[in-house]
Parts: sequence; structure tokens; C-alpha cells
Amino acid sequence: MSFPIVVMNNRCRISDEVIHVVRSGTEGGHISNASHPLTLPLVWLVQNHQDWPTVVTALETGLEALVRIGWPLPFHPPEVHESLSYASSPAPARRIPLMPEALYPSYAPTLFVKGLGPGGNSWLVHAVAALRHRWQTEQKQREETFVNLLNEMGIHLYLAQSRPEDIFAALVYYAQRLTQAPVVYTAVRRKSDIIETVSNRGISNPGFGFHLKVGRGVGGTVSKTHESVVIPDYRRSAMRDATVTRMIDDEGILSGAIVPWAMPTGLEGVLYVTHRQAYPVSPTDALLLERFVGGIKDVYQSSEKAKSQHPRSSRFVFLPEDLQLAERLKNVRNTLSWSVFRDTVEALGIRTDITDMWNLSVFPERGELPPRPPNFEASIGCFPYEGTFRVWHKTETPSFNRLWPAIRETASWLLSENQSQEWDQVYRRSSWIPGIRGRTSERQPGRDEQEPQLWDELVGMKRTGSNTEWSRSDTLSVQKLVTGACAGAEVYWDGSFLWLVVRGQKPCETWPRLRQEISRLSAAELIMMSLSRQSGQSVRQALDHMRVKMLEWTRTHSDGTYRTLDSYQLADLLISVDKTSREQFMEHWIGPLVRGQGSQGLIDTLYTYLSTGSVQKTASALFLHQNTVRYRLRKTCEILGLASLEKTSDRENLWLASRLWMMAQHPK
Repeated sequence: MSFPIVVMNNRCRISDEVIHVVRSGTEGGHISNASHPLTLPLVWLVQNHQDWPTVVTALETGLEALVRIGWPLPFHPPEVHESLSYASSPAPARRIPLMPEALYPSYAPTLFVKGLGPGGNSWLVHAVAALRHRWQTEQKQREETFVNLLNEMGIHLYLAQSRPEDIFAALVYYAQRLTQAPVVYTAVRRKSDIIETVSNRGISNPGFGFHLKVGRGVGGTVSKTHESVVIPDYRRSAMRDATVTRMIDDEGILSGAIVPWAMPTGLEGVLYVTHRQAYPVSPTDALLLERFVGGIKDVYQSSEKAKSQHPRSSRFVFLPEDLQLAERLKNVRNTLSWSVFRDTVEALGIRTDITDMWNLSVFPERGELPPRPPNFEASIGCFPYEGTFRVWHKTETPSFNRLWPAIRETASWLLSENQSQEWDQVYRRSSWIPGIRGRTSERQPGRDEQEPQLWDELVGMKRTGSNTEWSRSDTLSVQKLVTGACAGAEVYWDGSFLWLVVRGQKPCETWPRLRQEISRLSAAELIMMSLSRQSGQSVRQALDHMRVKMLEWTRTHSDGTYRTLDSYQLADLLISVDKTSREQFMEHWIGPLVRGQGSQGLIDTLYTYLSTGSVQKTASALFLHQNTVRYRLRKTCEILGLASLEKTSDRENLWLASRLWMMAQHPK
């Protein structure tokens, strides 16, 4: 999603369209102590927008200062994003580390601010929190890529011939995919004191290759000490060896990270991930590479174990670290068994949860989840059945990493298939409603249901605004909330209406609370009406009556509310009159009063007086002096051209017109 940025005098500001879109899309966001009026949309932009100039503009707006952001990238030079006039500003810069708890804080993202005043200083906490959230989201995505690559490499080795050449080629290939570095090559220790290059990607010279004594040069030192090395600028490195200097210079290699690796077969060597430009290589790059080559060792062992137990023609497609668990995951997809999935993933030392688009759990009896944030979080499913998959480690060293893609794929399958089956049940159950009989594309012959005969209360829900259709996923989310609030209720879908048929009386307080919860989760205004069963009344008759009432309400009101139709009040009768007739009636009786100055006070006084019939009670109700009430009534008569308010028909019509006006001003 991209938002428009309005350029004014070489600076940017967030357009009104951005504010509207972000506010509507982040309703209910957990932002507290927000001193800036645009805190919520600005924080959203900093956390999620892909365009860095927009992020900088949002930070400038909230902080009311010039900003610069140093943003490290794995295996690449760090990015720097700053305000247009940051560099030329003479104001002193304030440095704010965004991840001070990082192992190497100097290589973590950093925010610099110039000209920070008292107003911006109070907003700084939101800026830091939003940038931290952005960084942590990117780290989760990189971790997911890391695990997926290991899984792919395991399958690659599982299908290969176990030759050393296969290992070398896979090591270089997947290391380049992980780092996106232009030049990656590896050297193996052939003898006790020599390492030689065996495979590369990105080298332009077909004759590239070297033999290096252990202990000499960068690779020889790493091979001897088994410790990683980072080279910011190879030309200035004291570790460079004269025998390979020219070869390295010819390739234009200037910087990189070099890590040792070892395989269970006894093979060991050095992996080079290099660039053709000098930049301060981060130690975190070397740490990630160390994790990668260490994971390859485990992957190799798993693939060899699988080969010894199963032929290559086996139908396994998952990384076979634990073939029984992989088989159980396949069984989950075949049986759609939540319990088998839960038991399988818990055997891996993790807890999981799957939620729908309203963040409601789709796990039946999921139990208590850890109070801390999840270790992994990923979007799963496909439209219209989408959701989120969350994972918590139960142990410090979980064994699920290699199976993570298979677990996530299985969770996605479970979510989509389960939601699809639930929707089929809701649709078939609703087939008796006349409003959906014309939807033949989804009907299944011979599966129409009969309308429920046993019911005590009917509750209808309809969205207001432009998007009134209840989607499949929203309908299923409402069903979760309704069945949780009232065990004797069933949800029926009717296009733009949802109907709850309740067996057993339910206190009226339940439905207003439920309406507020659904409005909050779906980010839409909602009208809800309830009707208790009358003697001899069928659910179809009650549904038709409520549909008319709800349509009348939505035509005249844009906000949500809860109403009960059990007591037939005057307000219900007035709402049933079409809007044009109401407006014509008001114009005839109080039109001059509405159009004049001070109409609110005069109409309030008129309505209260006609309702109470007493100047004293009117003054007390409106906290006015009795003489003020008398003056307002005289002025009202003058504006309306009436001699007095003594005539009964005038009093009735004026009261009704003022009541309609007040209902239009205050719908609830």
C-alpha cells in the first residue's frame, strides 16, 4: 500500500488522505500518552510504510525536528535516510540507539535528531518504539528466510549423491542466496597444512583458484584458529597473503566475512562471502554465517539418516530431520485433526496458536498461551480465509527449525479447510432464508434446511456505510463471538444481514455489549435489533419485520446502535416514516425556527415546555431562569407567526416536529 505525499517548499507533509486511511485502518491501536494529534497515523507509517522518504517525513512531523536514520542491512552497506536539510543544519545532533540491548549496538539501527524541542521530545518515545517494531519485523522475516533456505538445502542434499562436490556446490549456492553477495567461494582443507578453493559463484575469472598454507592469509588464519574474520577493506588488511593478492585484486574483491565450516564426514574448510566495494562489515554478518554453516552440518546429518532409512523414490518432500513427525504433519492435512497437529508441534518443544483476521483463535480448547510475545509470527491461509500463525518456544533449543516450513504450510491448510467447512455449514443452515434463495451458484441441491421452529429471541445485525456485505471470514468470526456469549444461539447469513436465532431467554444487556465488540473488531458501525417471540409468530415473520425496521434505520442514520423491538415506542413509529415526509413535516411547523440563529436553545425550550406543560419544570430541566424560558417561548411564537401556544393542535404538531428534529440531531 502506498500513500500520497504532498510536497511543499522542498519539504513534505502527510496528506489528509493518509490521515483518513490510517486512522480508519488502525482503529483501536494501542497508542497511549500521545501528545501529537496525529500520533496513531504517524506511528503506523513509521512501522509499515515501504517508502523511506515517507517514514522520514512521518518522523519529522511527529518530532518536529530534522532526522537521520542509520539502518544496517545484512551483508550490504548500511542505508542512511535523512531529512533534506539535515546535513546542512548547524544544530547539534542527538544520537539515540534503537537496539541498545543488541550484541553489537554500534552495528544496530540508530536515530539521529537535530533541533528537538519540548513538543517533539514528548513524542520521541513513539518514534523509537515504531522504529524498533520495524526493525524487529524485518528480523523475523530474515529469520524465516534463513530457516527456509536450510530446509531447501536439506532437500537438496537428500536428493543428491553425497559426494563432496555436491556439498561444496550447495554450500556456496545457498550462502549466496542468503547473503545476496556478489562473490561467494569456499576452500577446503585437503591436507593437514593446505587449503584450496573448490567452488565459487560470481567469480569472473575461469582460472580463479589458490592453494594457501594454513595459518597464512585470511583463509589460512581462519582455518587454523576456527574463528571468523570480517574484512572492511582488504587492501588495508594486515592478513592478506602476497600469493593471492593479485588474484583478489583482479576480481575487485574489497571486503567480506570469512567463516570456518566442518562436516561430520571429516571435511572442513572456509567460506568467503565478499563484495566488490569496501564497507564496514558487521560482526553480526559473521554470526549469521556461523549459524548458517552450523545448520548445514545438522541438515547434512538429517539427510544422510533419511537416505539410510528410505529410498530416494520416497514421497517425502519435507526436510527429514524427524520422519515420523513429518509423516504426522501429512496426516494432519489428510484428517484435518487439530488434536494431532497440537500434539505433533508440542513434541517439537513449541506452543502454537492460529487466529483469524479478527485475531480470534480457531483452535478449539487451545488452553493457556504464554504471556510473552511469540518467537515467530507469520501470515497464513488464502483469501477469504486468512489468519496468523504464532509460535512460542517451550525450550531454549527447540528442534522445530528444520520443519518450520512444513509446520507453517500445515497450519495454513488447517485454517483454510476448517474455515471453508464451517462456512458451508453456515450457508446450508441459512438456505431457508428467502433473501439468499436466488444465490444458486452456492446452493447444493437437496441440502436446503427448514426454518427453525424452536426459538425465543431473534437478533439481527447489519453494517452501516458503504461496505455492508458480511464476508465469509467476518461471518465465522461473529459466530465465534456469538456462541461464546450465548450457548443457545445460531448464526444465519443473509448477505448484508446476520441473524441470531436464540433458544432460551437471554438478558438484553448481552446484545449491546456484543454489538460493541463486533464493531470494534470489524472496524465498522453496526446496527443490532432484537425481538422476543410473540405468540404464534414464526421466525420468518419476525425476520421480515426486523429487516424492514433495520433498513429504515440505516436509510436515516449513519451510525450504529442497539435497539429492541419488544416495546413498540413512538420512536419506532417515527422511524418507520420515510425521511422525506419527516423533513417536510418539520419544515412546515418549525422551518423558520430551525433556520434562525440560536435554533438549538429555542427548540430545546419549546420541546421541554410542550412535554412538561410547565414553565417552572422547563426552567429546572434546562437550568434556566423562568423569565428566560418565558422570553424564549415568546420569541418562538414571533418567529413561527403564532399568537400563543394555547391551541391543542398547534401544541401537538409543534411537539412532534421538535421531537423529529431532536431525533435527527441525536439519533441514539
